[in-house]
Amino acid sequence: MEDYKKILKEILIDEKQIQTRNIELGKLISKDYQESEDLLLICILRGAFIFLSDLSRQITVQHAMDFMAISSYGTG
Repeated sequence: MEDYKKILKEILIDEKQIQTRNIELGKLISKDYQESEDLLLICILRGAFIFLSDLSRQITVQHAMDFMAISSYGTG
């Protein structure tokens, strides 16, 4: 598999920025849902799996995850 850094023209948001924002989002979600017992994170497979996994680790309230697969039809 080719290193993605070799084929990208530019990186718009680097890994550190994504990690920082994930931590911020995890704190916000945890605060907003601190009284909830039914927080459900839904992931559209496959592209968002890693992001949601990292975000889930930052959420301190009880939550569950579920996954959906979608298909694209036509030429898009």
